[in-house]
Amino acid sequence: MTSPGRPGISQAEAERAYNQVVPVGIRLCRDWFGLASLEFTPRDGSPLRIATDGPRVAPTVKLVTDYLMCPIVLGRHRWQIEELNFAKRVCLGAEPITLVDVGANMGLFSRQLLVAVPAITKVVAYEPEPANFACMVHNLKPFGDRVTMIEAAVSNRAGQMEFYLDPTNNGNFSLAVDAMPPNFSKITVEVRDIATESAAWGDARIFYKSDTEGLDEQVAAAIAPEVWQRVFAGIMEIWPIKKPAVDSAAFAAVLDRFPNKAFLANADTKLSETPVTTADVLKYMASGNRLHRDLGFWR
Repeated sequence: MTSPGRPGISQAEAERAYNQVVPVGIRLCRDWFGLASLEFTPRDGSPLRIATDGPRVAPTVKLVTDYLMCPIVLGRHRWQIEELNFAKRVCLGAEPITLVDVGANMGLFSRQLLVAVPAITKVVAYEPEPANFACMVHNLKPFGDRVTMIEAAVSNRAGQMEFYLDPTNNGNFSLAVDAMPPNFSKITVEVRDIATESAAWGDARIFYKSDTEGLDEQVAAAIAPEVWQRVFAGIMEIWPIKKPAVDSAAFAAVLDRFPNKAFLANADTKLSETPVTTADVLKYMASGNRLHRDLGFWR
């Protein structure tokens, strides 16, 4: 099978050459020639592609040229397909949905879900890091006033806080220093109180996605029960690292609201989807194994 528009080059050959050349090229262009970001037009069939009328060119995707996310997204024209597939499976019906995206990064998950689920009429996306936020603004701009983008982190209290940056992976920025490699850097960012923020998310049913690199349980425990009552499904990352104390009882009460819970399949490591209980999740939180997994939950 040859690559579309590339006679004589098989897809396998193209992918092998890409994996050998492009990640190193991106790193070279970033570190030696100052390439801070790049844009590409998603191919037909990509979950990132936004349909257009007539001959108009599809809106591009903008990426920070980090060492990890950029070459993966550019090569695959998608991001974390297991999360997208889960969301599509549970976001049923025509009743309006508000997508809350905590730790939205470059807006790739929100963009894919907006493309895939017409019932999503509102998105509230939080991202504190300036370069990621700028890419998110570009990537979600085609959806207009359906999207509210907030350049801030969230926690159980508001203020200005140190925010830690992984120099190789723009998807690994956090308020938790233990999420970082030894050569991390840091900036100061605005942090908003999640209890106050969640009160303004509106009355529609909510799909909740959280990926804060370590503080997801703390954030979830601080959201009021009446807000969780409107959440019909969601995804949050569980990462057993050193982190601020979590109100385990409050977090367990959040999980108990959802009769269905599973650690999602991982497209890269071939891990299968694993049904779990609240007790299983709490045990995994305390394991200290430093392997993060995405928890899907739904009613």
